[in-house]
Amino acid sequence: MLMGALQQLLGQVNWGRLDVLVVDLPPGTGDIQLTLCQRTQLTGALVVSTPQDVALLDARKALDMFAKLQAPVLGLIENMSTYICPNCGHEAHIFGHGGVEAEARKLGVPFLGALPLALEVREAGDAGRPVALGEGAMAEAYGPVLHPARAGGIVAPLTAKGQGMIPVRGVEGQKLAVLGLGRSGLSAARALRAGGAEVLPWDDNEAARAAAEAEGFVPVDPTRAGALDGVASLIVSPGIPHLYPGPNRAIVAAWAAGVPVDNDIGLFFRSLATPDWDSFDVAPKVIAVTGSNGKSTTSALIHHVLEHCGRPSQLAGNIGRGVLDIDPPGEGGAVVLELSSYQTDLARALTPDIAVFTNLSPDHLDRHGGRGGYFAAKRRLFAEGGPDRAIIGVDEDEGMFLANQLAEGAADDRVIRISSGQKLAGPGWLVFARKGFLSEWRKGRQVASIDLRAIAGLPGAHNHQNACAAYDLVAAMRCGKPDAVDGLAEIVEALGGEGK
Repeated sequence: MLMGALQQLLGQVNWGRLDVLVVDLPPGTGDIQLTLCQRTQLTGALVVSTPQDVALLDARKALDMFAKLQAPVLGLIENMSTYICPNCGHEAHIFGHGGVEAEARKLGVPFLGALPLALEVREAGDAGRPVALGEGAMAEAYGPVLHPARAGGIVAPLTAKGQGMIPVRGVEGQKLAVLGLGRSGLSAARALRAGGAEVLPWDDNEAARAAAEAEGFVPVDPTRAGALDGVASLIVSPGIPHLYPGPNRAIVAAWAAGVPVDNDIGLFFRSLATPDWDSFDVAPKVIAVTGSNGKSTTSALIHHVLEHCGRPSQLAGNIGRGVLDIDPPGEGGAVVLELSSYQTDLARALTPDIAVFTNLSPDHLDRHGGRGGYFAAKRRLFAEGGPDRAIIGVDEDEGMFLANQLAEGAADDRVIRISSGQKLAGPGWLVFARKGFLSEWRKGRQVASIDLRAIAGLPGAHNHQNACAAYDLVAAMRCGKPDAVDGLAEIVEALGGEGK
């Protein structure tokens, strides 16, 4: 439920034209923190900590996470650095003093300042009036923190990063309607316009329509009589129901008018490859990851390992940037897509080079008419386009079924089975994590092993499955290259463990 709420927050809320979006995270590096960092175009992170050692432990974990995700740390702030008694004026360092500044020096990260513990901060927050915008000693205390932020360009539009685009191909001169103007909807509208289409966008939310109008679009209600005349396709945002628990009325109108319904994922797959690719020695690859749990971590880990091994990589879909907002990949590049069932269910084109299925557990059942419909939406990623290789988690019946459906025989190494708890056997390509060790087997014999216990950032069986998928992916991409060195050492180094 919490991850679903986060997905809506990031992908289905029309924030309007923001200069800065600040998200306050709790201490630590849990799934919510990790996912939020992965799914946004992150300008940078500010790490706030009290000075005592136990709090700095959490701060160090956060800094390590940001480093692994290649997210810039804009600075450290020491909170509750001092307390001044309002009666006698005595200054006390209740939580210690100077610990964060010392940590910043040690790590080579900017120290932005120290903030006192004071009643005025709580009172101003409760009143909805930031204390830094007021007057007096407390407002002045925030000055040393805010001024370096402004001078260093921290307070800057988030849109300054990631200005790439994949123009939609094959739509020049056509009319296409776009339903839903959140992040993915507006992105699709821009990419369609860049491809030469006449775009008819719509959202039931007035503010969303206003945001589209500010970019030069003219909203058109697709349910209005004649609105879909001559429209080549209706592009639907992932949060809009198209069948269960009931189809949106605009989609019903498209059905009645015979207008094909698609989404931004379908547009992406039909538009990514360009004639320039014919001149590449190594064509770009698209890796698509789906499943119920761990797909965000798996996608981020794959991206991290690929970049560590020298392959330019971009994260997109439910994580990172919108699929049509990425930079066109160059020679040897990789695009790692995290795809939800909302996205795979409707896309008319699904042609990844490598597809990953992590696992399946009950989720979004009302949207898909039950567990079977939910699995069917995931299965489309493999059935529609036929990826060159499929990495399948086989710890549930659905994964076993999918692997069996895709393989031509027991030794078919186009299907790589992974598990996070059971020892797999057979002549095929198998990777499993058991008792803290990742093992790779091919043709009935073990060919590699990694001690996952040494990787502090990947605790538990679910993260070991993520490691299996990332390991498999990089190994699969290296297959068939006669000049490639053994990639195991690089994979182990990227994961932070020990291998043999």
